[in-house]
Amino acid sequence: MTEAANTQSKIALIIDKECFIGNTICQKISGKIKTVYVTSESNKIHKTVSENIFLLSLKKRVPTIPDYPYSYIFIIFNGEKEITDVINHFIKQAEKSKAKLIFLIPFVYGADVLARHITDSYNNSAIMYFGDYFNEHTPFDRHSLINSFLFQAKTSGKITASGLEIEKTNVVYLDDLVDSVLEVTLSNNQKDKYYFLFPKNSPTQLSIIRMFQRIDPILRVDFENENFNTQQKLKKPDLPENSVYLFNDDYTIEKRLKEVLQKIVDKTMPGIRTSVNHRKKIKNTKKHRPNLFFYFLYLIILIFLLPFLLTITFFFLGVFQLDYARNAVYRSDYIQARLASKNAKQLFVFAQKTLGVIFFEAQAFGKRDWLNSASISIKSGEEISDAVYSTIDGVTKFEKVTSGQSLTPKMDFISTANTFENAIGLIQKIQLEKNGNYFSSVLPSKKINEYNDAINLFTGTKDAYLKIFGFEGKKTYLVLFQNNMELRPGGGFIGSYGILTLENGRVLDFTIHDVYEADGQLKGHVEPPFPIRRYIPLVHLYLRDSNFDVDFSKNGYLTALMLNRETGQVVDGVIGVDVSFVKNALSALGPIYVADYNESVNSDNLYMLTQEKVEKNSFAGSTQKKDFLRSLFNSIQNKLTANNSLPYLSLMNIVAKSVYEKHLLFVFSDKITQNIFTINNLSSSLWDNRENNEQTINDFLGINEANIGVNKANYFIKRKIDQSVLIEKNGDVSSEVLIKYGNLSKPGVWPGGDYKNYLRIILPFGSELTSVIIDGQDQKIVPAVTDFSVYENKNFRPPLGLEVEKSIEENKTIYGFLTVVPSDSYKTIQIKYKYSNPGISSQTAFTYSLKVFKQPGTDDDPYSLSLTYPDSFQIVDTSDGVRKNQNTITFSRSLLRDVNFWVNLALR
Repeated sequence: MTEAANTQSKIALIIDKECFIGNTICQKISGKIKTVYVTSESNKIHKTVSENIFLLSLKKRVPTIPDYPYSYIFIIFNGEKEITDVINHFIKQAEKSKAKLIFLIPFVYGADVLARHITDSYNNSAIMYFGDYFNEHTPFDRHSLINSFLFQAKTSGKITASGLEIEKTNVVYLDDLVDSVLEVTLSNNQKDKYYFLFPKNSPTQLSIIRMFQRIDPILRVDFENENFNTQQKLKKPDLPENSVYLFNDDYTIEKRLKEVLQKIVDKTMPGIRTSVNHRKKIKNTKKHRPNLFFYFLYLIILIFLLPFLLTITFFFLGVFQLDYARNAVYRSDYIQARLASKNAKQLFVFAQKTLGVIFFEAQAFGKRDWLNSASISIKSGEEISDAVYSTIDGVTKFEKVTSGQSLTPKMDFISTANTFENAIGLIQKIQLEKNGNYFSSVLPSKKINEYNDAINLFTGTKDAYLKIFGFEGKKTYLVLFQNNMELRPGGGFIGSYGILTLENGRVLDFTIHDVYEADGQLKGHVEPPFPIRRYIPLVHLYLRDSNFDVDFSKNGYLTALMLNRETGQVVDGVIGVDVSFVKNALSALGPIYVADYNESVNSDNLYMLTQEKVEKNSFAGSTQKKDFLRSLFNSIQNKLTANNSLPYLSLMNIVAKSVYEKHLLFVFSDKITQNIFTINNLSSSLWDNRENNEQTINDFLGINEANIGVNKANYFIKRKIDQSVLIEKNGDVSSEVLIKYGNLSKPGVWPGGDYKNYLRIILPFGSELTSVIIDGQDQKIVPAVTDFSVYENKNFRPPLGLEVEKSIEENKTIYGFLTVVPSDSYKTIQIKYKYSNPGISSQTAFTYSLKVFKQPGTDDDPYSLSLTYPDSFQIVDTSDGVRKNQNTITFSRSLLRDVNFWVNLALR
């Protein structure tokens, strides 16, 4: 090993609560480097090395660390909250001492945000990811694949494999792991930031099992569907490509494994035999001493039954407290939830200790296996309790960040994000466990599934939060108030807008403006889309009409450009909100009293009350729109800051639900951030990640409408969409879309009116429009006149027939035309189109994939699909919720969000 010169004068700081890696580092550097070792109170480090080590106890918080000039700081992190809370302190200590800061973290934990924070904050730092490890001292009840195998081989002569035998194990011998850590740390040429403490091509679970069988040929192996090492399912870290693997692919653990197996058998088996002989001796003695029978019976009851009863009692008291904490969270009583989760954890700790006595008793008879489920359940209860407590603590930190009370907002935000991520990972891990875990069967899956949107939104976008919330510099966003009762392609007519400024997670400023204030400042000409110029008609494009593209990500860039053209304001992103989102938020917050207007606003009266205060009796230059919206926003903000028992779970879920239902949309100027939102379908982009090949028919349907009648008719509009698809043997696809409209507004009654709708149909690239039938009348299709110099000519006469505009965007073919649904009437529009994938004709199997693209601002329009495929094919697999009838499939759904439908077909 390469060591730095003059190590005798150097001091190392080691923090390791689990103690296995920390102990080994201490033993390796003992006598060479003085060490301050912060570890768990129960850790008893070997006497031969303890004279050169100053031990500090790590309990619920990190103790005060001596202010020595450290040369090396090792932090072994296993998800402990007490370490993340003070990570900045360690970084500052390293900077002060100019020490090498080595942060070791399990590979399965990921924790990308924390790792990047460390390397970004301190240049002389390194992140080392370790996998599974073992030696003769690691405990066999540790949640570890290799230690589980060692334990099973030692106690039962067999190994139960989990069914994931092709999974990589990332196993190394503990001493080899520490040698690699020290070799990098003590060298003077360490430059890299990220290391893996295992080979790039580490052995699979099956390879490890084969090693055991070569060492002990009579060892039996059983394969089950259980998965002991469920941590392998957690998200792996996303690291730079230049990360260094410290072990070559030829590294093998077989020799080490053989040595460890020999040591543990020699060390433990004689004790077991002695225990058995001792029990036989007692049994023989009992015949000659019958007067000891009752005493012996009493001892059996005391030894065997009392720990069992105590374990059950403590466990179910813990379950009761945990359930109480869960219900307290649901009713927003966070004080009681915090107290109950703390009590629950302590009860599970007690249960684990009394179970240890039962393990000891079972060990004497070699019957510990059946207690594993109990141990796992108790450990899960302790972890869940700790997760609930930490999550509530994270909410408190988040409140301080958003209110500007946090002294370290970035670290508090990172800590909160990591807490949420760990809690989500824990719940998902327990739900997947099939090893007798009590909580995997009693966790309320239906209730947890209600929060899937929030979980998916968080996990999909968390890597962008530091930028979005202004922790890497102040951010300014354009907020579009889109009135979806006057539907536009991007979600609704932009009647007002806001300028939102964030820094370090806190709202610095939020101002609301009438869109006409900005539009009145436009200088020069911006050409509007053809339907706006011809059918409204408006010669110039203004901010209020700038969300006319069917792809909101493009609308975002254009609205930001128009704002800059009109006001000079530069923004870092655009947020689109509509009336439905505000209604959803009010359903969770409850009624909002707007003192300036002496009105109580709730989800039921929001729209009509807003229209009355904002639109009715409005005139040019009137401020009544922005005045009411400002008063409403201030009232909501006051309720948020004044209420200590806000329904955070409900609010979080409503925000996520609104995002996926396209009532809340985001576009960012930063390309990396925008890519994250586009890939996760959070910007209503036409981007399509489906692969085009000869074995797949990728169908696409989007119904996109623009109310250009200058009214709020969409409050009264109902629509239903029926689609039928026919797939021919040669790969031709014929499709028919029937849209049924109902305009329930009354003629001349505010705020309704005729629904003047520029309708666009978004179809697969290359689709040919073959027919348009309106109210049973087949229309003559003619190309739309889109040249304003033609249709603005005073002698212009529209061509006979239905003018249809054709365009191509994001590999989609779009057809558009004008239609009108009069007040108090109904209208049907039938559209037929066809396209082809000739490659299907030569395939023995193919997939039909359909994406139905929901328009932002629309609600739960009913949608149905009827798919007919060739008689020579049969269904292999399909989406949920379908009905089958011979060679036809039917499917129906409410278009609350995008719908992805697929069916796999193969020759009979």
